[in-house]
Amino acid sequence: MKARLRCAEGKLLNIFRHCKGDASETGIVQFCESVMSLNETRASYPTHKFTNAGKDTECLVPFSSDIKFNLFIRDMKKDDQNLRVYMKGAPERILGRCSKILVNGEQIDFTEELRAKVAKANSDFGKLGERVLACAFCDLPADKYNKDSYQFDVKTWKNWGLKNKTVADYADVEGSFPMHDLTLVGVVSLNDPPRPKVDLSVQKCRSAGIKVIMVTGDQPPTAAAIAHKVNILKHPLKEFNYMVKELGMTEEEAWNQSTGVVVHGDLLAEKHLKEENLAEDDPNKGQFLQEWIAKPEVVFARTTPSQKLLIVDACQKAGHVVAVTGDGVNDSPAIKKADIGIAMGSGSDVAKNAADMLLLDDNFSSIVNGVEEGRLIFDNLKKSIAYTLSSNIPEITPFIFFIVFQVPLPLSTVLILCIDLGTDMIPAISFAYENPELDIMDRVPRNSKLDHMVNTKLISFAYFQIGVIQASAGMYTYFIILNDYGIRPSCVWNLALNRGPIPAKTDIYNANDTTGRLSRFGNTRYGTLDGILGNTLAERETKMDGDEFEENTISLSWDYIKNGKIDIRLFYAYKSADSDSVRDADSWTTCRWSPHPDVKDHPDFYKYSHNTENWPICYSIEALKYAQSGYLVSIVCVQWADLMICKTRNLSLSQQLMINNFGNFGLFFETALVAILLYVPFLNVALGTRQIAFPHFAVPSFSFYIAIFFYDELRKMWLRQGMVREAGRLKLKGWIVQNTYY
Repeated sequence: MKARLRCAEGKLLNIFRHCKGDASETGIVQFCESVMSLNETRASYPTHKFTNAGKDTECLVPFSSDIKFNLFIRDMKKDDQNLRVYMKGAPERILGRCSKILVNGEQIDFTEELRAKVAKANSDFGKLGERVLACAFCDLPADKYNKDSYQFDVKTWKNWGLKNKTVADYADVEGSFPMHDLTLVGVVSLNDPPRPKVDLSVQKCRSAGIKVIMVTGDQPPTAAAIAHKVNILKHPLKEFNYMVKELGMTEEEAWNQSTGVVVHGDLLAEKHLKEENLAEDDPNKGQFLQEWIAKPEVVFARTTPSQKLLIVDACQKAGHVVAVTGDGVNDSPAIKKADIGIAMGSGSDVAKNAADMLLLDDNFSSIVNGVEEGRLIFDNLKKSIAYTLSSNIPEITPFIFFIVFQVPLPLSTVLILCIDLGTDMIPAISFAYENPELDIMDRVPRNSKLDHMVNTKLISFAYFQIGVIQASAGMYTYFIILNDYGIRPSCVWNLALNRGPIPAKTDIYNANDTTGRLSRFGNTRYGTLDGILGNTLAERETKMDGDEFEENTISLSWDYIKNGKIDIRLFYAYKSADSDSVRDADSWTTCRWSPHPDVKDHPDFYKYSHNTENWPICYSIEALKYAQSGYLVSIVCVQWADLMICKTRNLSLSQQLMINNFGNFGLFFETALVAILLYVPFLNVALGTRQIAFPHFAVPSFSFYIAIFFYDELRKMWLRQGMVREAGRLKLKGWIVQNTYY
């Protein structure tokens, strides 16, 4: 099967055949395959091998980022020649090793004039953003380099072939072969264009406050041209080296005016070597590198793996969170050192193992998309927390009022659970599906040491701004419903714990019945207290705290229905120790919906409670259950507004729009759920809810819904005015943006 596949692949065009290697090697192979058959050529001129200690050794020097070239020794037997050294690599590494040049098939001296022409061609190609490789060869004489007996030193060649300048310097070294005095064949220019939309992604990073530093093995002109294409070097005319060489500025003047710099790896190595003896804690060590990376636009060219580590370390010391991308073995140390190591899916296994993240599509734009997705997740978590925390204040306020002011409890614990585990669940989850805000990639990166998920600004927003308004909506609804059922707001203070005798079933409230030492208002059983309380105020004050008074009186069970048929006007009619009635006739008001049987102007559930066998709601403890249910609905109502304002942190809702379908469903869900909790009869018994009148369903709290919405829109408008971009960075100016932008 493999043979058939290879045969079928051989019939394809060169550009569609699988080619193993990096981009440069692939480009050269596909080009040459169009001119000659590479398989036949390789077979005709095989790599020379020699036998040493029973092992065959291929005569080649593989490419590495340190030497920046590779070398082969080929057998030229087909051309009736001995052996030939072929060298290919970076022009600055090859040209210095050449003493001749091949012109029209003839080898002539590589004069200074010809060197200048080749250097200019190299520079011109580089400025076009093309990768340039130089190729050279040297024929080996058979009398010295006998293919059958000579042992080529391809293992320790660096000891003699790296620093010397001519062949004569190492001609007597055993195993040596010419690596200088070569003949230059020419230079090859390859166009390796950036991937589509990389320039847009880099610009997106720049807007987001993310600095992109280019670290490449290409020569400086090529690196600068490619950096300009992808928006890393946006102002090539303000690049430091250009201003010095082309504009004739002094280095100090050019440095002060330049916005970018292209640094050669050799210069980095030279400066680092000078500081090698400095202590690690010396503030001057690496200062030159800090100055380079402080420039807005930075490109490092012809770098080695060790230099990449230096660059990453310098960025981390400057306080930056560093992400490094790469695909080769040489990139793996820097990938490992970085805070976020990113390897290409097509890269080496070493790079993949060192990385924290793999890019399966080998696309830089995917990194930017990942940054945006990460910011979106962080944003949405903040929004969900802000939404959830806001309802804590209206949930705790009823208990504060109950403890401090002793009012009948405005919201029961069961109904709090209905909010936390019911109505708020889907809306809170819906923020996970919220779309990113339009300016999400225009913000500067957050400071992980200061900008936490839940900070004081978020708590202030949720608790002391929105939460207070929501609590006000709940308490307003509570008082409105009690008032509609005959209990004035002024009546409920200190009412929850008052004790009194249960009136007779035949007793009827009479506001004019104030005769006798104790005010009865129609309660015939208050006479039983005459002998208990005594005649003087001092006696009453003492005996109302005694056991006999406790045994003959009760405290109304506001949370239960067993006292649901008691007229509370009768119950709270007796006089207290200071001779004032606990609640006099002015404490009560007329019911909004008359419970009289002859009045049929409203539905019966407005006036009667089925939980107390259709007993009137007016002037009974059932009114509290209706007020608690109204409080529950009011929280749901103001949470509508909370959900909409939490969709954005600083943009208007008109910019974000209601396009999160899951969030829209959340609005419907919490409304439908609270309606079910209130109007399904058996749930009234289980949860203590009631079928409140429709004018009480979100109507009293709707004005607070409007207040929350417009308050936050106004806050965000002032907040956006305080966001000013200076020198490419977003600055927060003004009290509102500095203290309310969570």
